[in-house]
Amino acid sequence: MVWHSNLAQWQRGIDVYRAKSFRVKVSLLFLSLLIFNSVAFIATTQADTLRFTRRIDSEAGKLGGMILQEAYRRIGHEVKLVDLPGARAIIEANRGNSDGEVVRLKRVLNKFHNLRVVPVPLLLVETSIASKNMSIKVSGWETAKKYSATTVRGYKSIEKRLESQANNFASSVESALKMLVYDRIEIVVLSKMDLQKSMRKGNYPNIHIIEPPISEVSLFHMLHKSQEALIPAVSAALKAMKADGSYQQIIDDYLGS
Repeated sequence: MVWHSNLAQWQRGIDVYRAKSFRVKVSLLFLSLLIFNSVAFIATTQADTLRFTRRIDSEAGKLGGMILQEAYRRIGHEVKLVDLPGARAIIEANRGNSDGEVVRLKRVLNKFHNLRVVPVPLLLVETSIASKNMSIKVSGWETAKKYSATTVRGYKSIEKRLESQANNFASSVESALKMLVYDRIEIVVLSKMDLQKSMRKGNYPNIHIIEPPISEVSLFHMLHKSQEALIPAVSAALKAMKADGSYQQIIDDYLGS
């Protein structure tokens, strides 16, 4: 009888061990699946969300960001826009701390060698003169040299044209327009888009944008070299947007707001 009792206890012990072992295996399997799914979710999220830097006070950057959000949506990516001071925005993109820069002049590639251009122009930007003097006759950049002028610091292409008047440069579009209001300068030289948006927000009844513009330049979207493989798809999306009218609709909605 004692022998049978010990055998029964031994058998129960084996059954308990097997049950515990099974529960441990199930728990480990569940944990493995949970970890795998979490890693897969994180990887998918990282792959689907792209971060692009842009100049914090640039209307071209704001509008370009809206266009890119739609373009990347069409190829399965979300876009997060990071606003930074002008120089820092492109430096961070070149370092790979973001996936690229929203919009820049193509010639920045001469200095920032880790960036790759998406060859479809993102925006056509007009550089214009704003002034109280409606009699100004615009004939290219030579016109700007005839008047006391300002622009906003950080717009390097304009700064170079007005370098002899660097002491006049302003910290913002609003500051530049105030200088014009108080007759500290005669003209403001900036993108027409920046001037239009700021003049609409403020009260500048005596200030006018003089036509024609000084110049027109194409701006391009830049990707860090690590994302270079996206260029064909982004290019195709931008071309499709221009063809179906959604590109122009975004511009019209933005400029009309």
